[in-house]
Amino acid sequence: MDRRRPLLGRIVGLNLAILLVVSMAAFTYVWATDANSPDPYYPFVYGIVLLGYGAVHSGLLLIGGVALLFTERKQLAGGLLLSALAIVLVGASLCFGGLAAFDYVL
Repeated sequence: MDRRRPLLGRIVGLNLAILLVVSMAAFTYVWATDANSPDPYYPFVYGIVLLGYGAVHSGLLLIGGVALLFTERKQLAGGLLLSALAIVLVGASLCFGGLAAFDYVL
């Protein structure tokens, strides 16, 4: 019996882990440099970076998933498409949650 995790779960988990690392790096950078910035809207850098990264990441996953739909690797294509959706949903939540942590609620 194969005890490895299914391919779909590994793909989605890896992409969400990458999003978490990028989010933590951006949040830490903005939090550490916010005290030195005279601009009161400086924490919006976090939101812009995270939304931009999420758009590029999910766009690449979407392109790869659609391209693989026409091959024999349909399970990989489904994992990439599901990852694109998860990146959009979780990434937007991380972005607005991070802005709320800086007391910038839109």
